[in-house]
Amino acid sequence: MKSLLRFDLQPFADCRCWLCRSCLAAERPFILKVLQHAGRNGPKENSITILTTHAFEGIEDVASLSKTGNVIFVGKQLGDFSKLVGHAKLSGNGAAAISHIKTAPGRFSQFVMVIGSGPDQVVELVQHELSPLMLWTLTTNADERNARSIVSAYHPEWSETQINAWLAQQYPRGLTAVGLREIDVSLLEAVA
Repeated sequence: MKSLLRFDLQPFADCRCWLCRSCLAAERPFILKVLQHAGRNGPKENSITILTTHAFEGIEDVASLSKTGNVIFVGKQLGDFSKLVGHAKLSGNGAAAISHIKTAPGRFSQFVMVIGSGPDQVVELVQHELSPLMLWTLTTNADERNARSIVSAYHPEWSETQINAWLAQQYPRGLTAVGLREIDVSLLEAVA
């Protein structure tokens, strides 16, 4: 995966990007028309369209876009994902890879990455890992957000980076990953 991130971005400097959460498309049907146009004309107009969704059913009506997509990332699926497998024309091994995706909160998330289509299609299992500092900076978990607030209350002079760094040092995998709901306040009192 890292080798894919080392390419020269200069050829893409003039690209227009469309980013849409497909749940918005369900609420606002006119967005589907814009996305269909982007799917048909994107390669000609040098644009990139990125769709994010929690359910494939939200974008299956935008066939012109989803059929021309060259890169698909699939996360952990809870229900039936046979439509997604058929749509992406995945092999049996590709479908099996989706079934074996694992996620460990506070440690890593896995995705199946599909590049291209037909006989040249490449399917890989990729893993995204967060450093402890990034985990504490980006967390949306309510217990971990509360922990940041508690540290901030004990040390109002600390910057947000210092708060996150202290939490990362004490709880490198976050609270959820180790089965905690709150931090040990006595550790904060020892720092004072």
